[in-house]
Amino acid sequence: MTVDPPCATDAAYEDPIPLWPDAVAIESLEDAQVEGFVIVCQCEGGSLLMARHDRLAAGVQLWELPRAPLAFEADAEQAAATLLQEVGLRATKAQLLGRFHPDAGSLPLRMDVVLLETADVVLPDPGRDGDGPVLDWVGEDELDLMMMSGSLRDGVSLSALTLWRAWRAGEDALPA
Repeated sequence: MTVDPPCATDAAYEDPIPLWPDAVAIESLEDAQVEGFVIVCQCEGGSLLMARHDRLAAGVQLWELPRAPLAFEADAEQAAATLLQEVGLRATKAQLLGRFHPDAGSLPLRMDVVLLETADVVLPDPGRDGDGPVLDWVGEDELDLMMMSGSLRDGVSLSALTLWRAWRAGEDALPA
């Protein structure tokens, strides 16, 4: 006979030890505050915009999808405006693909994933004095190689790419 492990609604978990004393209690994950949004920016050739950042926690440079923190609800138009302001690329299409929760077990946060399509392919040089992220267009086959090599390994980007791939597969399956 197997016994299921206790779940959060069991009496043993009525008074959990607070890991984040300032955290706000929420009724459901749909009430979670928006942490930010992730931009899946695709050019007409199908490549995705990636940014390489120095990540102190990992101790290396990592490739990531562009993202922005927010303290309020994200929408596709806001993501398009951010892309234009921060990178100089103009979106021709903007669509909210969905959202995910970076840690649904303990933090009341969510990330919105926005697909932006652009006809622009010329990228700006890294930030002033070379301290900005390196930007590049990356094909899907190269994304897989980056994941396998570990140069693309942050959870936010991997989650957003998974949602984008699922959305694209579902869109391809829809009748014309």
